[in-house]
Amino acid sequence: MNKNKSYSQKSNFLSIDDSKVDIYGLSGPDSTLNNQQYPLVCQPIEQALSKQLEQEILLNQVTTKISQNFELPEILSTTVEQVQKLIKVDRFLIYQFNNPLSLTNNVTSENQRKGYVQYEALASENISSVLGLTEEENCFYLPHNSIARYSKVYVHAITDIEVVYGQFPCLVELMQQHQVKAKLVVPIIVDRQLWGLLIAHHCSIREWQDNEKRFIKKIAEHLAIAIYQAQLYGELQKQKQTLEKQVARRTQDLYDALQAAESANLTKSEFLATMSHELRTPLTCVIGISSTLLRWSYGNRGAKTIPIQKQRDYLQIIHDSGEHLLELINDILDLSQVEAGKAVLKIGNFFSLN
Repeated sequence: MNKNKSYSQKSNFLSIDDSKVDIYGLSGPDSTLNNQQYPLVCQPIEQALSKQLEQEILLNQVTTKISQNFELPEILSTTVEQVQKLIKVDRFLIYQFNNPLSLTNNVTSENQRKGYVQYEALASENISSVLGLTEEENCFYLPHNSIARYSKVYVHAITDIEVVYGQFPCLVELMQQHQVKAKLVVPIIVDRQLWGLLIAHHCSIREWQDNEKRFIKKIAEHLAIAIYQAQLYGELQKQKQTLEKQVARRTQDLYDALQAAESANLTKSEFLATMSHELRTPLTCVIGISSTLLRWSYGNRGAKTIPIQKQRDYLQIIHDSGEHLLELINDILDLSQVEAGKAVLKIGNFFSLN
């Protein structure tokens, strides 16, 4: 069998005239590829490779931004803008739930209606903005029976809204109001919870390609990592702030305790100084007068010299000073009993002089 003929038979699989194009690059007697037919075979492949390369570059940029930046709003807003331009949709947005929905529990219609459009990117100014839009009566995203599929990162691709959502007039009316004809929805699942949705809107009927679905799915997975990372970082910051508050409070407590100890020490010093003075006064009288009496009591001459009344006065001073000293000592003992918690309260009747 002729070699060129064999190549021509193989080229029939491409539905191109085998006299002009050969998938092995041979055509005609000179075995060269016809330059006019080259784009028919290679241009779609080149475009697909170029688009895939752009997607990989964007994914790499998102990954790099996630690893180097903890600012979640910046990551989300930048990603939305770049994805919108890359897949060429009229509107690309992120819908976030106020409270993430657990995929392990039943999702009720009541807790579904809690979310809003947080980020969006528009292809032109002619496209209406839905930024901040909140759903009403389950009119914004998938019905309840589709929520369970999100546990497996289900991609919901709608080619024609009116055909697929014909049984949901409210949803169709909402989509028409915002010029939506086709849409692509991918969940953002963070730690087994439905955090939000990546949604692509197109103003005309559109067949979503498999590579577009896979790309949006990868974007959602990377954003889930960024969101989880931001949540962990936020928790870490909260714990850091809590720890700083605890350290500051503990430091203040220690400072207050130190101040109280210094104040107590100062009070103790003042108390000791006062008590020393109070104790010294009666002791001085006791020692001084008793020494005088002792000195005068030697021999008969001293007894005759000092009158009896004066001796009694001296003895009275010694007695009074001793009682005063005893009262002071008793007061000190009572104070020590109070501080030790051993004081007993004595209750009795008293009368006012007024």
